[in-house]
Amino acid sequence: GANMGTAHESPIAENVDFTPAAGLASTNVQDAIEEVAGPGGGGGSVCIIGDEWRHGIRDFNMVANGIADDTTPFNNAIASGYHIYLPAGAIKVTAALTPVTTQGQKIHGAGWSRTTAPFVYAGTRIIQASTTANVFDLQCPKPSIKHLAIIRENGSATAGCGIIWGSEPTPRYWCDIEDILIEYMYTGVKVLNSGNGAFNYVNIYRSVLHGLHIRTTAPNGDTKFNNCNVAAQTTGTGAAYYIEGGDLLHFVNCKALNNVNNLKINSDYGHVYCLLFANCSFENGSANYVANITKTTYNNWGLQFLGCEYGAGGTKGIYIGDGVTDYKFVGGEAQNIVGNTFEIHGQRNQIIGMNMRDNSGDAFNLGATASGIQMIGNQTTGLSGYGLNIASGASYLTAIGNDLRGCGSGAASIAAGVKATSKFRDNQGMVDYETSVASTPDFISQMSLVAGQWYMAKGTSAPSDWVLLG
Repeated sequence: GANMGTAHESPIAENVDFTPAAGLASTNVQDAIEEVAGPGGGGGSVCIIGDEWRHGIRDFNMVANGIADDTTPFNNAIASGYHIYLPAGAIKVTAALTPVTTQGQKIHGAGWSRTTAPFVYAGTRIIQASTTANVFDLQCPKPSIKHLAIIRENGSATAGCGIIWGSEPTPRYWCDIEDILIEYMYTGVKVLNSGNGAFNYVNIYRSVLHGLHIRTTAPNGDTKFNNCNVAAQTTGTGAAYYIEGGDLLHFVNCKALNNVNNLKINSDYGHVYCLLFANCSFENGSANYVANITKTTYNNWGLQFLGCEYGAGGTKGIYIGDGVTDYKFVGGEAQNIVGNTFEIHGQRNQIIGMNMRDNSGDAFNLGATASGIQMIGNQTTGLSGYGLNIASGASYLTAIGNDLRGCGSGAASIAAGVKATSKFRDNQGMVDYETSVASTPDFISQMSLVAGQWYMAKGTSAPSDWVLLG
């Protein structure tokens, strides 16, 4: 097995690292005591660590052998209100733990490790024997959970979360969750109507329904997720990252790999707006979409995806539904997607500077409700469909400086009825399809190819009023 604090090989694929946060996980109990209390802060025999810390085994009589039921002593520890240090060992519980209600209470372990299959665990791990119960229920401001693993003992979970933060309708604020492994729970982490939290190095593996489920309403947002990984989520109705309400959420260096669905964003519970995904990856989803983004009850707008990677979807790539507005996809790469890279029905969305390669459908498949879509400076290589495949009714489209030569079906297929105010300029490969473009009845009065140059009508359809596009 791996030592505490060292990198683990992923159980799923070599390029996903289920790893304790570097420099945080301890190599033994003594190091962990010193980590929270300072050098000499209690040694291996003193019960009280500092003035506010208590030791789970010595002060609350946990057995931590993976066999004895430690539910009652664990609940007593939480109810005490002290910060709790949990040494290395398997702490078995058979029911949901009592909610954490003391403001600022900290429950920290000695770190965790896991080898690749067959899995061998070490460090501090909490074993949930119930197939329906939660583990941590955080119902106070400023709770802190760090350096431990949460593992469902039985693989047949039908309910329950590893960590719940907040409740409906009561919001909670300022959680601090770091260096956590959660395995085989029904849902890994659920955020309910809470905000201003931090989730760092949270690794969720083989959740049944959702890996990370966010369900909040404004102004409860502004939570940061850094270096979080979700892999092998198994239910088609769920997702690795499932967001049905939230604002000002930041996801940085997060990964989703080999989940049934990697990313679902809708607005069933509350408005979704001003989210940021930076340097994230969503790969190898086995069903439906790499990313499924829809508007339902509330607004869904203003999200940014910067430098992200998307790959190997089941039947479709990135789906943007009608009513989803002001999304930006800037930079990054989409490859090996089964189906269209982008299927867009929304409004005022931008795709800029992306590299799309070896995908089996269109680069951009725009439906009749698509409007105000800007596609600028994108690159295609090895796609089997069209670069631009635009349905009748789409309007206010802009495609400038895209290289569409890498599309097997052709650079563009633009249906009759595409609205007049669309602009196509300096796209490599489109001139090869001038006939199909120019022959669309409702489009010809607004855009035409004359002597190898694209023109757009301005004011009237008279040739004297045409504007040279490129």
